[in-house]
Amino acid sequence: MAFRKKASLLLAHKPDIVIIPECENPHKLKFDDGVPTPNDIFWFGNNQNKGLGVLSYSNYKFQLNETHNPDYRIVLPLIATNKKFSFTLFAIWANNPQDKGFEYVGQIWKALNFYDGLLKNKKTI
Repeated sequence: MAFRKKASLLLAHKPDIVIIPECENPHKLKFDDGVPTPNDIFWFGNNQNKGLGVLSYSNYKFQLNETHNPDYRIVLPLIATNKKFSFTLFAIWANNPQDKGFEYVGQIWKALNFYDGLLKNKKTI
């Protein structure tokens, strides 16, 4: 939690894309002076204080792939696109306490089976 307080440590490595579980909603994401702000943010969650944040510190933009199945709560197939390249990025925070017996790792197992065809694409991370 509180990514805004830790962002400078991660951003020192100059990432293109970061995936942050337990990330606050972008409206609450206020960075300290001197900490770069992302060029694009995709955020997913019910709790405004901790959802899954996908942040672009490059020229990638994100949108949710139409194949997203909300049964696999926070296993998000995103389309990451810039002017030259597009790929599918799976952003995962395996956390679904409502799916008894499959709350965490089970979410990934189910999603791997559901998204099998998408995962076979060579442009998938």
